[in-house]
Amino acid sequence: ERAGDAQNTLNSLRNQYAADGQRIAAAKASVLEELKILDSVRSERLTILAAYEEETALAEDCIAAAAEEAANVSRNTEELTARTQLVRRLEEETLAKDAHKLANAEVILKEELSLSEARRAKLVSEESRLSEQHRVAVSKEEQVAGESENLS
Repeated sequence: ERAGDAQNTLNSLRNQYAADGQRIAAAKASVLEELKILDSVRSERLTILAAYEEETALAEDCIAAAAEEAANVSRNTEELTARTQLVRRLEEETLAKDAHKLANAEVILKEELSLSEARRAKLVSEESRLSEQHRVAVSKEEQVAGESENLS
């Protein structure tokens, strides 16, 4: 009887061992399946992360390019401002020189006009003197002609 009980206990333990093995195998299969799912999710997330990192790198490149472009625009603006100031300064200098030349030309023209008016006055005076001399000469000529007629 003891041997039968021991056999029954042994069989019971073997059955439990077999059942435990099946449960362990099922649990192991479930864990392996879960690991496959987690690995798949992990791969998917890594792919998404890589895409995000690529987009981030592209965005950073765009930001760097925009910053460089902004720096170029700033430099160009500064250069254009400097050139504009130079052109304005040169225009002001040119206008000042032209105004000075015009003022000098105006003085010269006034002097020439004054000399011309003086010459004109002198000519009018000379013309008047000559006209008076002519009148006197004509009068003398008439007088001489009258005396000549009287003598004849």
